[in-house]
Amino acid sequence: MMLLSKIISSSLAVVVTFTCFKGLSEEDKPYYTRNHTWALGTEIKETQDRNIYPRNAFLPSRYLLYIDDRNKTHTISGDVFVRAITQDGVSVYVLDKHVSKYPFAESVGSHEIVFNSAYELCNIKPCDTPKEGNIFPVSRGDAFNIIGSEAGYIEIAGIQEEPVRGYVTSSRLDELRDHGLVTRTDHRHPRYKIKKTKIHTISVTCGKVLEGTLQIDHDKLDDVQFVAESFDLGNIDYDDKQLVIADGQDYGGDGQSIDFFLYSVLDTASQETFNVAAVYKTKCEKEDFQKPKNLFYENVTFKSSRRDLPVKLDIKEFGTREDLREETGAPYLISINEYSHFEAVMKKLSKKIGDRTLAGFALSEINVSCRFSERQKRLGKCRSYSY
Repeated sequence: MMLLSKIISSSLAVVVTFTCFKGLSEEDKPYYTRNHTWALGTEIKETQDRNIYPRNAFLPSRYLLYIDDRNKTHTISGDVFVRAITQDGVSVYVLDKHVSKYPFAESVGSHEIVFNSAYELCNIKPCDTPKEGNIFPVSRGDAFNIIGSEAGYIEIAGIQEEPVRGYVTSSRLDELRDHGLVTRTDHRHPRYKIKKTKIHTISVTCGKVLEGTLQIDHDKLDDVQFVAESFDLGNIDYDDKQLVIADGQDYGGDGQSIDFFLYSVLDTASQETFNVAAVYKTKCEKEDFQKPKNLFYENVTFKSSRRDLPVKLDIKEFGTREDLREETGAPYLISINEYSHFEAVMKKLSKKIGDRTLAGFALSEINVSCRFSERQKRLGKCRSYSY
């Protein structure tokens, strides 16, 4: 799904509110995905030959969506979309037919737990691992209420063909939530307000190298300083408004472009603010008299002001194919093209980043899924690998 359009501003602000279900005003009640689906990002990406809304978000069944006006739609390349904020704080366009007609609380109920993945619950306790004879299966999208908690076990109840009850340990439920397999609707969603800004001054296009002395606009000095310090790029001279790049930097060169970003984050649970610097190293190709073409992200590194160590994500570590650029339409590090891809990637990202919601947001930054026709091919390139 592609759309020729003008280039948007280099700074994209994603500003969202948080909420739980109880005591909500009518306009704050979340809707949800009727079934799993792929969504378009709302930030247009400039590519070699066109500008597109990339397919950067995979949404599981009954994923929460925050929508200002359910009746307002947007037509993109002939398809009808609704603009929404996901429970991870990602701004997306979702196909209208895949969005619930009514809010979650009205059509599903005031359930605290939604399974975004199939699972097997115990129907007795104690039961650490479901075994034959004490299992009932849970389908993707099934919703449950928390009935009680005792001795480390949480009792939940829901309605399938008939009322059912099951048990899960509190530690296992937390693990399922952290891995993206369960949504706790009684928790804050989305938890973070995030503003993303590209640092153009120190980003370099295909084949160029980050070096020398760079002039910095006065109002960008603090942003550049944080990013420069995060990646040991060099020293800021505030008097001359310059960044002096340190010797021996390994940013840029043949077949590579470099983009730096700053994410300003507000944690609405604690009211803490923090920054995250990011550097995207992109494999590119450049031919004479043609615009350079970005192929895929070789690696992306995030450095948070509240963590000592950076988080580096590498395409080879994840095992994504490096020849999907024609199928995705934009550079990528992850390409989620089936449900199992999402489940596996969320486990890995949540573990590396240490925060389920931030992992969900980060996934939307590095994922571009293949076109629908390519995702449908069971033996095609887009489904020939696993995570």
